[in-house]
Amino acid sequence: MPQSDKTLPLKRLNAEADASHAGDRLDRFLSARLPELSRTRVQSLIKEGHVSSGRVTIMDVKYRVKPGDRFELTVPPPQSATPEAQALEQKIDLQLRILNSTKLAIDFCDTRPPDCRVVAPGATYTDGLMTDGNQMPP
Repeated sequence: MPQSDKTLPLKRLNAEADASHAGDRLDRFLSARLPELSRTRVQSLIKEGHVSSGRVTIMDVKYRVKPGDRFELTVPPPQSATPEAQALEQKIDLQLRILNSTKLAIDFCDTRPPDCRVVAPGATYTDGLMTDGNQMPP
């Protein structure tokens, strides 16, 4: 049975600095050593406290690397960029009215009748016109 996103384990990545990395910024060092992560992603993880050296959490992207430093980076499981589908669902009653051969009016009807407002009227239809959610005077 597949695991849900909430139960996925953290991915742990390790990197060790040698003498050639002395003085490098931590974000540049880690992004070079861990090519699967972009530098921007590494910076975010550092700022969120996901990078440690020994028992010390390092949250400064400008930290200067020293030879022999060992870093552990914990990468949390990916999160959806969009909210849950239920949060986006909304029932909206729309009434389409043909005003003439070139104009169409869309009436947005709130769930509390008779509170109906025109959202996208034709050029000459202005009764109950809504713009940015606010009703304009007729």
